[in-house]
Amino acid sequence: MLQKLRGIVLHHINYGETSLILYLYTNQKGRISVIIPGARGKRKNKKISQYHNLALLDLEVYYKTSRDLQQIREAQLVVPMAGLTSDPVKSTMALFLAEILYRTLKEEEANPELFAFLENALKYFELATEGVANFHLYLMIHLTRYLGFFPVDNHQKESDWFDLRAGQFTTLPPEAPYRLDPSISALLARFLRSNLGETIAIKINRHQRTDLLAGLLDFYKTHLSGMGEIRSYQVLKDIFDS
Repeated sequence: MLQKLRGIVLHHINYGETSLILYLYTNQKGRISVIIPGARGKRKNKKISQYHNLALLDLEVYYKTSRDLQQIREAQLVVPMAGLTSDPVKSTMALFLAEILYRTLKEEEANPELFAFLENALKYFELATEGVANFHLYLMIHLTRYLGFFPVDNHQKESDWFDLRAGQFTTLPPEAPYRLDPSISALLARFLRSNLGETIAIKINRHQRTDLLAGLLDFYKTHLSGMGEIRSYQVLKDIFDS
C-alpha cells in the first residue's frame, strides 16, 4: 500500500553494488527501513546527497507490515539543509545525534509528539547561527522526556548533585561514578529549564561541555540497556577541542 510519510534519516548503509538502505524515524510508522535500488548507480535518478544524517524527507513508500525492508517510490527534502552538510560543526553534530537517535529510537509505531519535537528542533538547528554548540546537549536532555527517563527538576542550592541512577538532584553525593558534580549539575538544571531558543544564553566553556556530554552519555547508558558505545563521540570531542 502506497503511503505518504515524513521521515528523519538516522543511518544508511550501502547494499549490493548500487543500492542503499535507509533507517528512518517517521511520523506515522515510527522506525522503518527502506531500500533504494540503484541509488548509487551510474544512472541513478535520485540525489544520494539528500540522504545525509538527519535529513528531513517527504516520502512515498510501498509499505507492508510483513516485510522488514520497505520499498520507496519517491523521496524529497522537506527543506534544504545545506548547513548540516557544509558546516563542519553542524555536520559533526548531526553525525553524533543521528547515531544517538539510531541507537535509542527502536519503536515501530507512531509517536507524533516525539516526531514533532525532533522535526522542529532540526529545522531550528539548520537555521541557527548562534548557540549551535549547545544544540546536542539540549536535544539529548529533552529527548529523555520521550524515552521515559526525563530528570526530575528539583535542583536547589541544597540539592546540587545529580544522581544518574535516580534521575534527580540530591543533597548528598551519590555513589561514584553515578553522579554529576555540583557545577555540571547546575548546568544540567539550566538546560532542563530552558527552551531551545534560550539555550543560546547558556554560557559554557569547552571543559564544561565535555563533562556534561560525558555525563549525559552515562545517563543514557544507565537507563537504556544495550546502547553500547557511540562511535562518533570522539569525532565530536575532536571538533570542539580543535
